[in-house]
Amino acid sequence: MTQTVDLDSFKTAMGRLATGVSVVTAESSKGEKFGLTASSVTSLTAEPPSLLVCVHKETGTRDAIAESGYFAVHIMGEDQADLAMHFAKPNPDKFAGLELEVGEQGTPLLTDYFVRIECKVAQESIGGTHSIFMGEMLKVEVKEKDPLLHFQGKFGQFNPLS
Repeated sequence: MTQTVDLDSFKTAMGRLATGVSVVTAESSKGEKFGLTASSVTSLTAEPPSLLVCVHKETGTRDAIAESGYFAVHIMGEDQADLAMHFAKPNPDKFAGLELEVGEQGTPLLTDYFVRIECKVAQESIGGTHSIFMGEMLKVEVKEKDPLLHFQGKFGQFNPLS
């Protein structure tokens, strides 16, 4: 018989998994911009260059990605905790006052980032409460910064051992 893990145990265990912090953006077919902060972003395969991102099924960002077929992942630098928190909170216009660019597929792009990746949806799968988007990377841009990390509900910096 399989034992299920309770929600508190799950949160405790996953809180101890240090992750990078990303802001995922997309634009709906009606031209509305959506974005959220995500820690569930990971590489998938190098051939073709692909990643996956997990987005709650009941968000406008999920719907915009599914409708448009495109999204962008902005990996945050250590100086961007405020921006990550901005996109983590509910807000009817998360893009107000931010400097933006527009990707070739119409995706809203933040101009402040550590790494910025434009993606085309290759496949969507469902995992519990989340959509898992597998994205083929179309364009990658990297700036010289150190990453913003998330651990036990807090943001932090990377401190190499050597």
